[in-house]
Amino acid sequence: MMTNGEMSRLGVYFYGNMLRIVEAQSEKDALKIVRIAETKTENPFDFNILEDQTVYPEFVSAINNLVEKKGIMPGNANLALDHRMVIEQVVSFDSDLNDSILQEHLEWEMNQFLISPRDDYNIDFEQITSLKSGLDRYLVVAVRKKLIKFLTDIFNKSILNLTKIDLDKLAAVRALDITQPQNSVVALVDCEEKNYDITLVYNGKFLLSDAVIYSDNDLHSEDMNHVALDLSQLLDRLVGQIKDSIHVDNFRTVYFFGDKFNRKLLNDFEKLSNSYQAVYLNPFQDVQLELDLDSQNLVQEYSERFLYCLGMVV
Repeated sequence: MMTNGEMSRLGVYFYGNMLRIVEAQSEKDALKIVRIAETKTENPFDFNILEDQTVYPEFVSAINNLVEKKGIMPGNANLALDHRMVIEQVVSFDSDLNDSILQEHLEWEMNQFLISPRDDYNIDFEQITSLKSGLDRYLVVAVRKKLIKFLTDIFNKSILNLTKIDLDKLAAVRALDITQPQNSVVALVDCEEKNYDITLVYNGKFLLSDAVIYSDNDLHSEDMNHVALDLSQLLDRLVGQIKDSIHVDNFRTVYFFGDKFNRKLLNDFEKLSNSYQAVYLNPFQDVQLELDLDSQNLVQEYSERFLYCLGMVV
């Protein structure tokens, strides 16, 4: 039970057939994690749900049942949005552009990548680390309005109050910066089904990202030695893009996390690469915990699956 002065907030994440929630309490600058929970949903969280009105009650029930069953305090919820559900692009513009001209440039750039009419999307952007003097860089994200409406509708019918939506990658960077702050370049590798997403982080800020994708090759996606080689080569290419602008001599740490994290990949990556150090990312290792038994079990077994949720409460 919360004491006077404490505030509770929730970090929520949908991934495939999983719904995950982290509950945090804070008093002044102190953060304490008190609940970690997950449940399966009948339908996966993907674009198909946007065309099927019958799935609304299922997701509402999943939220309500998980909150009630696990004793989570109903209240404000911040959602990390799966990056596979958005269109994202990094763009650069002259630093001296005024706001209106900048907005025009951002709109024009995103229109080159949108697969549907512009009116179908909400577009937002965040300034990120510059790589060249006189040029500002931005991460631009386009989200289908249908998806925003779906999420708004299910939370409006649930016992939680949706207060914020952010890209999961940015949530991960934020969690890393708070729990394990870095003063150089590091990499995050999200191990997913047939997908390994790499995000480079510099001084606690998003730098750039790319992915190794095996959508058409099940064999390679299960071969950890092959995956390790592909990841190492992609990291080399990403470093090549930034080495003329950012000091990368101290870049060694590569954090691994995600639903399909495999310790064999960690070992194979370490054996293969002399340039990088593979590290299992437990996002809760430097966070104050006050957990019930179920939450403790999840932290011990699957803490690497809750990085995005944590990033939405820090």
